[in-house]
Amino acid sequence: PNTPVTAEATGDADQAGAPEGQPDADAPGDPAAAEAAYEAAFEILRAGRYAEATEAFEQFLADYPQAALAANARYWLGESHYVVREFETALGHFQQVIDNHPESNKRPDALLKIGYVHFEQGRMAQARTALERVIEAHPESTAANLTRQRLDQL
Repeated sequence: PNTPVTAEATGDADQAGAPEGQPDADAPGDPAAAEAAYEAAFEILRAGRYAEATEAFEQFLADYPQAALAANARYWLGESHYVVREFETALGHFQQVIDNHPESNKRPDALLKIGYVHFEQGRMAQARTALERVIEAHPESTAANLTRQRLDQL
């Protein structure tokens, strides 16, 4: 089905304060300001204002590209495109989480969403491959449980 998987739907509410790796010591900007900007963008997304959320997360990534929350922001930027069915744009953002943030706690969710994008676009073999990677790489994650459900539909 076309139901977007949000933080509330997965039970995986975004943990902005959760350690995702330490911020780069050379990262410009104030970590508190970065967290405040991230939280503001996330609240816009939670309110369902997807175009505004897209702008807010893009601004966050422009202002704080090395912030500890950059992977989370990239993921939610992808989600803000996914929920309005801008699948190719969403796919690019989810892939950047995988490619550029090897330690991110958002990797399982990004892999899941990559599978969902392929599923939505009728690329079932690619969907299956992406979804199987979630289970293989992150078997105990919430994303893996959702993946098993989606695989049953393929």
